[in-house]
Amino acid sequence: MKIFILLIILSIGIFPQESPKKEKENVKLFLGVVGGNPIEVNTTAGIYFNNFGIRISGGAWIYSRYGLQLDLTYIFSSKNSIQHQVSLISAYVSNRKLTSNNFFNFIYRSGPAEYEYINSLYFGATYNFLWKGLFIQLGPAWGTGNFEKPRLIMQLGYVHIFD
Repeated sequence: MKIFILLIILSIGIFPQESPKKEKENVKLFLGVVGGNPIEVNTTAGIYFNNFGIRISGGAWIYSRYGLQLDLTYIFSSKNSIQHQVSLISAYVSNRKLTSNNFFNFIYRSGPAEYEYINSLYFGATYNFLWKGLFIQLGPAWGTGNFEKPRLIMQLGYVHIFD
């Protein structure tokens, strides 16, 4: 009888057992429009892999201003439809400003317009809040150009997450 029980135990060990269930990959794409840095109105798009994400936002105003911002994001809390995130950001912004302060020169074009280009590169860390599509990003950034002294970075807008 003991040999019979031993054979049953050994035979159970030989048969493949059900493997533990793996957590399903949770990949979500998102697209939206936000206002704030790097320029006034930005389109934003990205992808989330479980609790990590990558996002790119930016835009251009014809010849006068353009910029691009890259965010590496970590979601540290997600309950119901509210997400709390932190991001490391990096961005490049180019601004074109009219150097002449003469208003009539600007209106009547009495001479060639002179422009000054200010190129900025900045890095920072932000806190992001996402609630039913409402997106708020806030944090400090520092770098070159307009960002030589630390500045507050902010984005506010709508982001749609595709399931």
